[in-house]
Amino acid sequence: MKKLYSVILVMVLILSLAPVCLAVNTDTLTDWNIRITVPEGKTAVLKGSEYYIYGQHEGSIPYVMLRPYRYDDPEKFIADFTEFMQGQYSDLAVTSPAVQKTIGNKRCYEVDYTYKVSGYDVRDRRVVITVDGLTYMFASKEIESNGMTIGSMLDDVVADCELLGPGAASVLVTGDSGEDYLAIYAPVLDTYQAFLDGAEPEEMDTTERGDYYFVLGETGISELARSGGELGYSLKDLDRNGIPELLIGASGSEYYDETLIYDLFTVEDGVPVRVLASSARVRYYLAEEDLILHEGSGGAAYNMSLLYYLAGSKLELATGIVMADAECFEVYEDRESYFSERKASDRVITQEYYYDLMEKMEDLTVPMDLTAF
Repeated sequence: MKKLYSVILVMVLILSLAPVCLAVNTDTLTDWNIRITVPEGKTAVLKGSEYYIYGQHEGSIPYVMLRPYRYDDPEKFIADFTEFMQGQYSDLAVTSPAVQKTIGNKRCYEVDYTYKVSGYDVRDRRVVITVDGLTYMFASKEIESNGMTIGSMLDDVVADCELLGPGAASVLVTGDSGEDYLAIYAPVLDTYQAFLDGAEPEEMDTTERGDYYFVLGETGISELARSGGELGYSLKDLDRNGIPELLIGASGSEYYDETLIYDLFTVEDGVPVRVLASSARVRYYLAEEDLILHEGSGGAAYNMSLLYYLAGSKLELATGIVMADAECFEVYEDRESYFSERKASDRVITQEYYYDLMEKMEDLTVPMDLTAF
């Protein structure tokens, strides 16, 4: 594949970029056909063909950046750009492969990287939107170890921007589809209600991922439904594709808190589809930025903590850590068995660092906003 820097030589970049200020904290980049809302208290600066919004200090990380490219295929752009980044950073890791998602009312793609700059780990997110043959690349760079972070600023800038070109509607999500998702998820909710009313499962089954659940009614229930507390549900669009997922959990359980996802469903072809189910030795937690923390165990010397993001009805690995017979690894690629399979991208770490990362992952978990059955 051709290197991106050679592709750039034949790109037509738009360079006449003097922003027209319409109102406080709003810039219109007329030649880019886009209007940007600058978060309150932040500094926005145009530098040639790049537009920056600085999170802390002008001219330095952390920041959000916007740059347009003459590409009409977002996936081709991401592939070329990733190859370009690999040429710039020898230690580049793709921590979240390109996935389509919705931010605000816009369909886009996101790919995330990590690499070192001056010895510091940089978290680099890229969000891509393609309209009228122009690809807008939004980016954020953060160094978490130094407190150089921007929270949700990248998502906020993408969500709040206004695309002004004639084809803008092609990437816009219309909003409320008019569908009653509680009605769509009724088979799941009714099954859990039947359990609460006294129905008892007699056997177990497994998902495609190998998660166990009790067979009952139309959809079955999580093994953890017997763990006490008040069962509840929550609707949350984890992959931001306009379809809210159904999360089942419990409040007041003796063993688990509201961060633990007992059961998770999404909708495919108008019907509920189970994505995952927690059990005693395989647990899934809701985490920040709509990620899912998966903790699994195969015995005292075999444990793992994996961070996933949802893509439709599938879980895609973002990153994770694995302990297998006292050997510890950071992992970035999915596989059939994390305990027995190794990938070239795996990074050996110490047990001390493993437990440190495990605590940091657990700190990412957030409670679900549950509605009781």
